[in-house]
Amino acid sequence: MEFVAVIIWMSTGYVVARALGASPRLGLTIAWPVGVAIYVTAGLLLVATYLPTWPYLALALGAFLGLAVLTATRSWRAFTFTDLRLLIAASAFAVLAQATLTQVHLVTWHTDSFFNIESSMLLADNNYAWVSGGGAAKRQIAIPLVHAMSIQAGGGAYVESFAPLVSLSVVALVWTLLRAALSSRGTTIALAAAASGVLLLLTNNRFVFHAFYVNGHLFFASMLLIAVGLLWAHEARFNVGCSGWTAISVAAVVFPALVVTRPEGALVLAMVVIVVWTLRLRARHKTLLTVVAGASTALWHAHLTLIPLVDGGRPPVSSYGLLILGAAVSIAPVVLTRLPPTVMPRALVVVEVGLWIALGLFALVDYEVLLRSGYATIVNLLLGEGGWGLSLVALGLVGLLLLWFTRGSDDLVIRFVITSFVPIALLLAYLRDGAYRIGDGDSLNRMWMQLLPLMIIFVVSRALTGSRGETRSMGRATNGSIDAPEADNLRERAR
Repeated sequence: MEFVAVIIWMSTGYVVARALGASPRLGLTIAWPVGVAIYVTAGLLLVATYLPTWPYLALALGAFLGLAVLTATRSWRAFTFTDLRLLIAASAFAVLAQATLTQVHLVTWHTDSFFNIESSMLLADNNYAWVSGGGAAKRQIAIPLVHAMSIQAGGGAYVESFAPLVSLSVVALVWTLLRAALSSRGTTIALAAAASGVLLLLTNNRFVFHAFYVNGHLFFASMLLIAVGLLWAHEARFNVGCSGWTAISVAAVVFPALVVTRPEGALVLAMVVIVVWTLRLRARHKTLLTVVAGASTALWHAHLTLIPLVDGGRPPVSSYGLLILGAAVSIAPVVLTRLPPTVMPRALVVVEVGLWIALGLFALVDYEVLLRSGYATIVNLLLGEGGWGLSLVALGLVGLLLLWFTRGSDDLVIRFVITSFVPIALLLAYLRDGAYRIGDGDSLNRMWMQLLPLMIIFVVSRALTGSRGETRSMGRATNGSIDAPEADNLRERAR
């Protein structure tokens, strides 16, 4: 049954991506993470509505959701024999990867991996005990849902091909985005940029570790890369094989899975939603993405809030706090669509400054948490305890220099997601069990993987396309469809 599952995940992802307007090549590139994200969304609906959590049921519901998208878009007429050949080839490759990796057992572990597998066993048995025990709030349900498939099928404790296929998708998408972004500079530069991005990934020790890791960081990175990368491609007006509608709709497909893959997922999504309202997209497309992000967050955290209340306990602040955030985001378009186009670029600055102020206020209450977290992070990233060598520090320093000395080609959506993550990650130290710690297994040390592909794309693309004091003009858009010149100027300052 595991082989049937990987075929359905790959096929569903490809069909949905193509139905939403992605080119065959782009559809093939993102098929695996999109297909798994749809399966996870189906599992989220089952868990949140107290229906049986059997993986087979989630698999069937996910396939049904894929067919529903295909039917709603009426895009089956656009499918060709080429699509069929690509779909068969991709499914065969996924089956081969599953069969091979099942025999060679290439896998990396950490304590959280065992908790994820334990949760998978409970989900496969339709047991909600782990939810009421707080496991879902801390480690979420995406990875347990994925590996529950293997457990119910009797094939093992985890789906061996899951993380390796996610890593291949990330590598392929980094190549695709960088090559398309630099295509105007000539074939040689475009290929060199794409190759540089891929090499920076493949030679990174932590990326190789996560490519076989039983955890959700790389899966989170892949979905974030899909959403932010495609939005960047549309904003910068380079051809990656999708339209603005495709970028929005594919991002909407992966958003629910992002919420339930990592505890910080809802906060990262909120940052993506904020920056989306500065982009050259139609108001109804922005509204769709905002409502999906808010509703997914509200649904999941309403469930996490309700469980302790039913058991006579008190829900954690993080659960009902994110429930309120999700509800607020869901109704935000009512206000955002009425704002002048000059407001949202300023809002980005206010949000980032506000995050740092919030961190400062928390530090005033308990400065030791921030000091210990900062010290552990420095040791992990500078002294090698985190397993990164100096790769992340080097990328960060080069990125800061490029940010200071160059103007990018409409890469605000990437920059804002990266820079806003830093204060969010440090704030999370106050909402978890304690400060971050020294070691490669530390939560923050692992979370950097979620940003690594975006950091590489930002550095490579900005280094080759950024220029001092000027930027490409790609047109002007508003919250409806066209921006005023002043909004463009403000957006440039935010970069």
